[in-house]
Amino acid sequence: MRGYRSHVWAEFDDGTHCRLTFFDVTRLAQTLEDERRAGRPFLIEPGLIILTEVTLANMEAAARALTSEGFFGPAT
Repeated sequence: MRGYRSHVWAEFDDGTHCRLTFFDVTRLAQTLEDERRAGRPFLIEPGLIILTEVTLANMEAAARALTSEGFFGPAT
């Protein structure tokens, strides 16, 4: 599915894991509109991260940056 990747698990140095979901802006807008039409004017996904483009490199870079900024807990 273009612009979307779910059920991604980030593994941290301490062995803990965090589920992440990645969307690009275009896919996010499409999915939100689909939900609105279905009577759900909202979207919730575990560990939602919005990227300019959903690629492996961008997903890894975002997870690493967020980890270093302490988003998932103490900075490592």
